[in-house]
Amino acid sequence: MTLGEKLYHLRVSNNMTQEQLADRLHISRQSISKWESGQSRPDLQKLKDLAGMYGASLDDLLSDDLCNTLTSAENPAKETQDTSAVAVNDANGTAGSDTDNQLHAEYEQLTKTVRSLKTSNVITSIACILLAGALIAQLFFFSARITAVQQKVDSLPGAYTYTAYTADDNDSDDPEQALFTEFKMDVSSADHQNHTAALHCSAVLRQFTDNTAITLRMHPYDSPTPVYTASMQYNTEACVYESELQLPVDQTTYELDATIDTDGQKTTVPMNSLSGFSILSLADWQPVVTADPAEVINQTWRGVLWLGTENVESSPLPQISDVELRILDSSGTELFRHHCTDDEVERLRQSSEQDMEEQGSLDIIYEIPEQNELNTQLVISWRNGLLGIQTEYTANLPVGGMLSETDGYFSVIDSDSEPPEIKVFY
Repeated sequence: MTLGEKLYHLRVSNNMTQEQLADRLHISRQSISKWESGQSRPDLQKLKDLAGMYGASLDDLLSDDLCNTLTSAENPAKETQDTSAVAVNDANGTAGSDTDNQLHAEYEQLTKTVRSLKTSNVITSIACILLAGALIAQLFFFSARITAVQQKVDSLPGAYTYTAYTADDNDSDDPEQALFTEFKMDVSSADHQNHTAALHCSAVLRQFTDNTAITLRMHPYDSPTPVYTASMQYNTEACVYESELQLPVDQTTYELDATIDTDGQKTTVPMNSLSGFSILSLADWQPVVTADPAEVINQTWRGVLWLGTENVESSPLPQISDVELRILDSSGTELFRHHCTDDEVERLRQSSEQDMEEQGSLDIIYEIPEQNELNTQLVISWRNGLLGIQTEYTANLPVGGMLSETDGYFSVIDSDSEPPEIKVFY
């Protein structure tokens, strides 16, 4: 209800005519008519007089009028319809006073200010909603990316860690264990361009002081040169001595000794338990292949190869892929080929030499033409993502008479069989 409508209804409900009300307020009847038709508005003093006369407050007179002023500005047609009902009471009004016009202008300005504030609040709310939606979308996007990356990282096998001995071992007669309670080596990264790998060593001494220093010295097993040395630094957080050396990624085996220096007193001990290690033995796959006696079916040798991993419990399968087995005759002609799927490689991660079948080793059935010769060869190759190399093992696979007459299984590649020929491709 507008102010004019409210003044009209209050006057009528009090049984007063426009003339009677004008006399009591000491103004003209035309002013009353303009108030009620909305053409002008009372000044503040007249509003107080009206409120006292009708037993109402200024808030009662003005609150609804402000809301209706906003509504009327949004729907002019409705305002015209509503005010026309009041305007018929007196069509002969004249121009109001200057005070009335000033009050009307103040109301109009207030209406515009409130409308502007409402519009600004709506725009701000919409912007906040859009910004929140964008932030939530980005959060879900990055969360999905982080989850995907984490899944890839979790799926990668850890670097192989060789532990010479731990604190559980206590052989006082062994020079190494008399000085160390633990010694470990691992390969965690490699420089594919320079074909080198970072060999990380960690050691725990039985006795040491703040002045104790350890120097590692290693050289190829069958040659005194080149010599690689590294000073082990004490890691206060892990409570171990650590060092890192860059070694070539190849089949070279090494001997290692350690010199312990405490206040100028030096003790050098050969690390015999670590002698003969290589970067490949630390960070490359060590496959195990066993075959069953082949049988001739329709002039074709038919047999099974079991493929697994040597010492899987202490040697996790590194980042290998593209595992492939081939059988060649003496002239190098390929007789059989099998490329392992991703699922088959995953099975290899859980296989071991100790219990080939229960640990999930991979069984591969092969069929080749019947051969009279005994020097058929098995070639197994794979890609090592950690070292950035392709490794190839070649071993004898006597599919002919000897294998067919053998009872039980025949070891093709393992720690007890004849060492295979190993090739590394960068």
